[in-house]
Amino acid sequence: MRALPILLLVAAAAVLSGCDATERLVASDGSWCRIDDPAHVEKERRKLKLPRGDVDRIACPEPADIAGLPDEIVLPMPCGRKMVFRAVRVAVGDALDAERTRFGDTDAEDLTRKAMSGPWWGEVAGGFTPTADGSGLSTYYVGKYEVTRPQYAALAEGGAACESAEGASGAVSGTDVLPAVDVSWHEAVAFADAYTRWLLEQEKGGSGRGSILPANQARPGFVRLPTETEWEFAARGGRETGSSRVHEIAPGWSASAGSVRLADIAWYREVGVTPSKDESVFPVGRKSPNRLMLFDMAGNAEEYTIDLFQPVRPDGLKAGRRGGVVVRGGSATDDAALVGVGSRREMELYGADGAARGPSIGFRLVIAAPWFVNREDGEGRELQGNPEFSEGVSKAWDRLVRAEGTAGAGARGTAKSQIDALANRAGSDPTLDTALVGIRRELDAASAEVALREQQSIEEQLLAALLAAGYARERGGKLDTARRTVEAARLGALAAADQATIRAMEALIPANQREMASSYDYYVATVLNLGERPPASFEQASGIVADRLRRAGLERLLVLLPVVRGHVASARGATVGDEQQARWIREMGALRA
Repeated sequence: MRALPILLLVAAAAVLSGCDATERLVASDGSWCRIDDPAHVEKERRKLKLPRGDVDRIACPEPADIAGLPDEIVLPMPCGRKMVFRAVRVAVGDALDAERTRFGDTDAEDLTRKAMSGPWWGEVAGGFTPTADGSGLSTYYVGKYEVTRPQYAALAEGGAACESAEGASGAVSGTDVLPAVDVSWHEAVAFADAYTRWLLEQEKGGSGRGSILPANQARPGFVRLPTETEWEFAARGGRETGSSRVHEIAPGWSASAGSVRLADIAWYREVGVTPSKDESVFPVGRKSPNRLMLFDMAGNAEEYTIDLFQPVRPDGLKAGRRGGVVVRGGSATDDAALVGVGSRREMELYGADGAARGPSIGFRLVIAAPWFVNREDGEGRELQGNPEFSEGVSKAWDRLVRAEGTAGAGARGTAKSQIDALANRAGSDPTLDTALVGIRRELDAASAEVALREQQSIEEQLLAALLAAGYARERGGKLDTARRTVEAARLGALAAADQATIRAMEALIPANQREMASSYDYYVATVLNLGERPPASFEQASGIVADRLRRAGLERLLVLLPVVRGHVASARGATVGDEQQARWIREMGALRA
């Protein structure tokens, strides 16, 4: 009875503030989101100032139509449970394209740690695309939370799943839902398999393909463990490069107005901060989410991926030998130095007693899609073949063959040597000699085309770096002006200023700050890529770009070119950590035209 006056006061406050409290409150028991979307419920509870005992009265989010590949998807589960996924968008040009970026921990110090978690190059792309030919913005989905104990119990073997799930749900106090841990990699894979099979059965018994799972043409998606690149790209919040700003959190979730600390986003071993009795992990969703609204990507439960572990080499490639499986992010039992989006380590598949497991190791799932699938007609029927996608793949293949870049230089040189060796052996066979001359001519023409395309690519990347730096600097200047104006108004120096205008200006500062940070992130990522290109080709591109800028009258970008060239030179053959990246940004921001 004591809850009723509180709810009436909340409703009255909502009316006064211009919103309807009934939009966020429902009179129902056992709302699914209390357990399956606990951070949403906890945030609403605090906003409405409700006691913990009234969390079941908070309305759950309305699931979006999956056909449009929304930012959030809610999948059903057995026994009334649900699982929430968030979209990760990756820009691709065609069916064979992916985003190549540097993963891992750029600040790993000792050599063993570098081989474990040091920086490495990888590619990532999503399985769902908006076009039939596989081009356009690609999407994959990542679990909003680590798989929880009630969710894991809902697919328990032995025919007592719902009884187990109800028991696990009944053990939850308020929104304190613990992740499923002490699970082997094999069990996590089996869970994903069982869940996919259950979802496909629901589609058969419901509205058919694409009614529950998002689809890629005529094939539904499926759930599995994430790859390393999928996991880390999502953990960064879709950032192109790793830096201290990977701790940027979703708008409206900041615990403080200043810079975000690791403790704001992650559970790790801290003095005086311990899980509840007999536990090694904390409830999910208690820390702030990253930019993609994903919780606990660093710390809490260390998470399995689908990949086998490979050590990292100094050249940024992974060594060929494979060991156990990769676990990511660090755990609540690790020191802060071992927790983060770049943290990776090997987890053995088997121990002396069978499948290996750990009290602080769990997992989250992704929604992926098959790549080469049949097409569907306008009425949802599956057709044989996929002409548009086949044509898109053919075009993508042709693009790669004709624009190999410098990585193909060695292979082309080997091919030429082999042709020369065959010519020497051809002897008096005029037919073979003529054929080899023609092949050599074709190979030379192809090599020239590759070189031209490679040069064009370097020029375009250099221009992109200059444009990104120029935009970020301009945005930074406007931010400084806005902050000074707001501060002056607060101090009374601008007493006649319109206060509404000042408040509006202040409200725009966070969004502009994020735009500036994203632009500098893009600049750093581009400089790192340029550092991988041959120095002679880069210097040639610098001269060409300088001429183009002068011809276009873009002197304000031309003055940035010497700084960019210096940054590219320092990126060659070196591991660039957070401190050096931050120094680049400071140097660029301090430059005056």
